[in-house]
Amino acid sequence: TPLGGEYKLKGTSTRGFEISTQRELTPGTYLAPKCEIDSYNVYTEIQDPTGKNLWRGYQSDQEITITKTETHKFAIRFAENRTVDKTFTPRLYKLD
Repeated sequence: TPLGGEYKLKGTSTRGFEISTQRELTPGTYLAPKCEIDSYNVYTEIQDPTGKNLWRGYQSDQEITITKTETHKFAIRFAENRTVDKTFTPRLYKLD
């Protein structure tokens, strides 16, 4: 089951920033695949409710186990003075 949307990013960041949202995840195992935009300068990220990083998109595909229904943070982070011109679709799959 894919969760996510498509994003078009074009321009140069003048400062570091993030675009983020929160989403409730139910118990189960999820697959976070490496995202096609990711590098150490522009990347996607998933955090648990305490702010702990569960995965960053420049890492390999990773399974994440959620044990209880909680709200997680999903972010796209940008480093300062980075240029990007890319359409990408970050995904998180719930494994059935």
